[in-house]
Amino acid sequence: MSSRDLIDFGIEIDEDQVGLEVAVNIWMIGDIVIKAMLSPIEGVVFPYHFYYYDKDDTSIWGEGIPTVMRHPQKLFNAGVRAMLDNAAIAAGPIIEANVDLLDMDEDPRDVYPFRVYLREGQGMEATAEAIRVHYMQPYTNEYMALIQFFMSAADEVTAIPRYLYGETNKIGGAGRTATGLSMLMGAANIALKDQIKNFDDGITVPFIKAMYFWNMDFSLKEYIKGDFNVVAKGSTSLIAREVQAESLSQFLNITNNEIDQMYLKRDSALRAMVKIMDLDDFDLIKDANTVLLEENARKQAMAEERDFEKQLAMIKAQSGGHMAQSPAAMTGQRPSMERLPGTALERGNIPEVT
Repeated sequence: MSSRDLIDFGIEIDEDQVGLEVAVNIWMIGDIVIKAMLSPIEGVVFPYHFYYYDKDDTSIWGEGIPTVMRHPQKLFNAGVRAMLDNAAIAAGPIIEANVDLLDMDEDPRDVYPFRVYLREGQGMEATAEAIRVHYMQPYTNEYMALIQFFMSAADEVTAIPRYLYGETNKIGGAGRTATGLSMLMGAANIALKDQIKNFDDGITVPFIKAMYFWNMDFSLKEYIKGDFNVVAKGSTSLIAREVQAESLSQFLNITNNEIDQMYLKRDSALRAMVKIMDLDDFDLIKDANTVLLEENARKQAMAEERDFEKQLAMIKAQSGGHMAQSPAAMTGQRPSMERLPGTALERGNIPEVT
């Protein structure tokens, strides 16, 4: 309100504020002012915070989605009404009757299947039709195409395409594939980031700033007081995250070869990707000790497999007479399987000894 009105209430105003509009705190009962003072919190000019979908420079309220899409909405409604009107007219045939040629007892309005009309007429009148049927042309397909155009126009003006909330039936081209649809949704998120920025500018920053100024004036904790600046990172963090995810994906694809794998810390790259995708709470990446233990177990299993193959080859050679001086051949005993690992026998790898 005007500072001159506050002076009339007996409130002291600084000379540099005389004649200006200032933030005030007014208490009223009915139309009687019982308290009037300058805003008790310095730095807070307007103690209300607004989020708007589309900014309106003539008002603090801005415009919402219904206002933004009012023209496509009206066109959509008009298209649907026209289609229904056309469908009503073309729902059945229109019958034309020449009552002068019909028999006096015939009522052309009495219509039913296999109806036979009795008529009169001679000469030229005999060639004229007493009953003629006309069919109105339906334009349902044309109206549906027009309606789809208006729906697409609504997507354009609101920057919220239908596939963002699951409507993918009408998408063609690249949108028919998972990769193409992902690219389309990523492009649509660019417009949604503007809405996040509007929320940051209209709600987050002024609200946190008001809390900051309140604490600077009234908090009893002196150690928290100081010079701070509120920076909202809602939209910028999303943009940076998408850029990082795309760059990291390209990097992993480029280095997916034997030579580059020697120098790449792939576990670090995977952890970075999981963090960017907000999946780090699911414990998806194994720690280095677990990977080392599993690798050692795999190498041990491979070594046991090789030992088993060697013993199997030796038993087969002995059983075939290739090692005549072997203890088994000298004693006439059949090859023993005691030296085979128990794990090999459990897997069913029993040699055929002849």
